[in-house]
Amino acid sequence: TVTVDKGDILSPDLRVTEHGHQAQVRDGMALIRLSAATTPETRAVSVIAGELQQVVKVTFAPHQRPWIVSGIASSTLSDSHTRDSKRDGGVDKDHKLDMDNRIAFFAKGTLPYNMVMTTAYDSRKPRDDGKIFGEQDLQKYYPVYGDESEQQYEAESRDKLYVKVEKDQSYVMYGDFETDMDKTQLAAYQRSMTGAKAHIESTYVDVDAFFSHNDQIQVKGLEIRGRGVSGYYTLPDKNIIENSERVVIETRDRWHPDEALKSESKTRFTDYSIDYDTGRILFKRPIPSKDTDGNPVYIVVDYEVDGRKSKDYNSYGGRAELHNAARTMAVGVTQIRDETATNDHVIEGVDASVQLRPGLVLSGEVARTKSEDGSDGSANRLELEGDYDAARFRLYYRNIGNDFDNQSMSGDRAGRMTLGFEGEFDLNEHWSTKEEFYTENDREGDRRRHVAIHDFVYKRDSRELTLGLGYTEEEDTSRDPKKKGERLRSPFVRAGAGFNLSQALRLDLFHQQAFGDSDTDQATRSEAELRYTLNRYADLVLSGERREVHNSGDEYNASFGIEAKINESTSAFNRLKLEDSASGRRVSSGSGLDISHQVSSEWRLGGTAELSNAVRKSKKAGDDDFWAFTLSSEYRPLSGTGSAISRYEMRDEDSETSYLAEIGGTLKLGIDYTLFGRNIVNYINAKDDNPNELSLDLLMGCAYRPVNWDGLNVISDIEFKYEKDTDIADYGRLNRLIFSIEGNWQPCSWLILEAKYACKSSDAEYLDSALFSDVKALGARIDLSERLFVTVGGRVLSQYDVSTHSLSYGASVGFNLLKDLQLALGYNFEGFEDKDFSRGKRWDKGFFVALHWKFDESIFGVLRRLEGKDE
Repeated sequence: TVTVDKGDILSPDLRVTEHGHQAQVRDGMALIRLSAATTPETRAVSVIAGELQQVVKVTFAPHQRPWIVSGIASSTLSDSHTRDSKRDGGVDKDHKLDMDNRIAFFAKGTLPYNMVMTTAYDSRKPRDDGKIFGEQDLQKYYPVYGDESEQQYEAESRDKLYVKVEKDQSYVMYGDFETDMDKTQLAAYQRSMTGAKAHIESTYVDVDAFFSHNDQIQVKGLEIRGRGVSGYYTLPDKNIIENSERVVIETRDRWHPDEALKSESKTRFTDYSIDYDTGRILFKRPIPSKDTDGNPVYIVVDYEVDGRKSKDYNSYGGRAELHNAARTMAVGVTQIRDETATNDHVIEGVDASVQLRPGLVLSGEVARTKSEDGSDGSANRLELEGDYDAARFRLYYRNIGNDFDNQSMSGDRAGRMTLGFEGEFDLNEHWSTKEEFYTENDREGDRRRHVAIHDFVYKRDSRELTLGLGYTEEEDTSRDPKKKGERLRSPFVRAGAGFNLSQALRLDLFHQQAFGDSDTDQATRSEAELRYTLNRYADLVLSGERREVHNSGDEYNASFGIEAKINESTSAFNRLKLEDSASGRRVSSGSGLDISHQVSSEWRLGGTAELSNAVRKSKKAGDDDFWAFTLSSEYRPLSGTGSAISRYEMRDEDSETSYLAEIGGTLKLGIDYTLFGRNIVNYINAKDDNPNELSLDLLMGCAYRPVNWDGLNVISDIEFKYEKDTDIADYGRLNRLIFSIEGNWQPCSWLILEAKYACKSSDAEYLDSALFSDVKALGARIDLSERLFVTVGGRVLSQYDVSTHSLSYGASVGFNLLKDLQLALGYNFEGFEDKDFSRGKRWDKGFFVALHWKFDESIFGVLRRLEGKDE
């Protein structure tokens, strides 16, 4: 079984229904083909064969390829006198002589000394502060292809210029980038920006540096509780910068909500889709509210928002690391200045690590933040980590100041000091010990805590025995004179056992007995689980938990249910739970189902179910009951005739019932016709006085693209969005309809005809009438000879709500002076100027002269000199 953390495995999978990639082994060898990397990177390839497992690092260097260049240079001189396209009916302009120049190109190739350069430039490219990187949702913008195309962008930049020079794993660049400064913990810095960046790796020195001038504000650590469905999950901001978000699914400890038990990063447009205009996130799979052990699940989102020109500021900094050739010793320095619109501050840090011996690493870090408001803070950490066959341990110290301000910091929050040790040591084949000692001073929570736990663990065959003891002490450090200095102390002992009562029945027991104060995190508790294996697919589970609660008696949790493991991709559980605490008695049913089954090479089915329901409760019992149910399917025929996805989700709780349905895909009607669409309906039925909510997002279209005859191509789509009493429609109702159709026809070799129509209608409850506008365009090109051609065209832009119509029509004569060099003379009899519709074409009234030149890598032999070759 082979898996990779990046890229794809191109070799055939012997068993597609099993987890991972199954490779064929012959004579002790397996040949695996990996997809190529577009940028230098290191991939981790994990190989499992029986009980053997190994991770291999594969490094990709820049592709030493010949130069490729594609570009255009144009200059247009015009004598125009137009009317602006405005709602007031337009304003006459005087005659003016205007020169409009443009140069745009893309180039990539090899430089001397094994370097690779990638660059792009467009002098007329407008800067879009609402978007970073070029990634698009293929299902939204390019659904017509219906294949497994992947997006790859060589030159991503919001500015006119992109340039990158690479050598081995080092590079310098200007364009869109991720800071990726995550080698440290306290001085880590994760942002998405546009600007200059450098990453240098050498035998003894590594350097990372960046600079950006922008107007972005970072939102860090926004938490949304999982609801058992795919969405919608709505972010509070609506001006989110596209492609700037990072989404992580975190499972928290139910007893210690600050502690993350599991974190899973999600990939944009693969694991979820997002509407940046509304802030809505829709996952491809449902997000549960809890895991099977009752631990809560959260969606944690970091993203950037447009500051709306509230302040243009600089963000810059870097990190330099000095290390030996084997990278077993390193010293690093970090300096970052972040002039954010809300809290300008500086991050400084020094870190070091040394491998004392194989398997034993000592590392440390000191960091400081300085803010303009005077709230300076500091933080430091020191860790000793060992990893051996018979011993695994970590000794750590972390102290985060109250005013330490770094949103990208990983680990503890500000205002907390922790000193601890944790480890596991194998005494012999069957006996081992587990240690956990730590002292924690939570200055923000006004609490100091000391915990020591020592366990002996015995394992043999199916039997397991645990014997341990511990001590905890908690002190109130608040300024309240009645509570300050109040201490809670409790020694405790622990015992646990697990063994098979029969071949099908297993019992696991655990008890912790505290002998002191009961109001601590290490209170007396007992746990028991009885598991009966019905068959290889299902287990019956009976479990119970009792926990002492200070001044509230005991808290009981009992559950009975079934856990099913149908195969590697299908699992389920159903449990009836009894909860008895100070808030009241509650008998609840907790169920879960998770299916992701590859039925065949073409069909995949999925489904989940989650239930939290109070069967019986007292008047004081809390009420967070709900149930959620989802079904999904995906169809990708091997014949390549299209694809289809569908899902249905329902969630019911006391205040509302929500429904979400989606269907979409592509269908090829023969080899020339394609239908495509994506339609989502979200309906919320309110059970209180609030109004019901309805949201529609519908997209349908068709395309005609003959394979054997390219004389006629037509594509059309219609998009409809409707909001009724949702958080998007502030005034009750909002809907928008967009329709477009365009095509080109070449009835003979010397004639090309083009036509386009597009319209947009917007309506809202606060408007007296709908706003409607459209554009109509016709054009033709006639080739009189190999060098001489004529073009004619007309366009009408209409805004019907203000009865404004703008007309432009004219003709031009073009000459192909040389190969890839073209001269055009033309006149527009009527014209208008509108940046939203012109897209660089001359629509102004009057004469114009245009010169266009297309060029490629053959120009002037320049590229041969760049490669270090003679003419």
